[in-house]
Amino acid sequence: MSYIIPQKNFILAYVKEHLAHRDDISDTAIIADSIINDCLIELVKIQMRDIAGDTERLWPLRTSINILDEAINDVGTCLAEEKIWLGQLMSYYEEPICAQLKYIAKEMETLYEKLQNSRQNGDILERQFTFQDLDCNNLEVPFELISIGSPDNLDGLVVKPLIQSEFRINIDLVADIALIQGQWFPYDLIIQELVFVIDDDGTLFISTENFPETLLKTAYQTIQQLAMSLYKLDEQDASI
Repeated sequence: MSYIIPQKNFILAYVKEHLAHRDDISDTAIIADSIINDCLIELVKIQMRDIAGDTERLWPLRTSINILDEAINDVGTCLAEEKIWLGQLMSYYEEPICAQLKYIAKEMETLYEKLQNSRQNGDILERQFTFQDLDCNNLEVPFELISIGSPDNLDGLVVKPLIQSEFRINIDLVADIALIQGQWFPYDLIIQELVFVIDDDGTLFISTENFPETLLKTAYQTIQQLAMSLYKLDEQDASI
């Protein structure tokens, strides 16, 4: 059994622990702390990725400057929620964060424009948040299904957990239906002729290139059933 902690939660906990064990917590010392700087940069990158995956949120932002500002504000909110008080120091970190991430933000802006054009032309598939033939009310850990490729040439299916708290993956739960290969993540889960890969963040993937329609339908249903079997909340979380 493996416990999956979202990267953002892990970094926030690390920053909180790091500050708690510092002997010198003066503003000058914290500003000079490269560990905090690096953690904040990673947190902003995570928020930028989350924004990129939310079309409705990304559309009004669009420009790289707005994307960066929004991500930095999100991180400030996350820090406050975790009672990590950097106060005015957060404004000091904005300049180095923007300097390091401005090119990534600009690339996001360019890619989003291309993505919108492709969607309008019908060249790529929309992300899917519905789950056919499944009782969604019984999902312990919600997830999304993403189709990769164009409508005429589906290259793969990806399932990603949609949860901000810790959850667990119990590979043993699918041992009776899948051949499990690997000693640690990423594992291969083989069910008949289908090969699924599960990574350490809980992401499930299968390549569907050149699949006939019947096999594609089987892959579509099976990857969702695997996610339902593998993703489990902690007992404590489930009782809340």
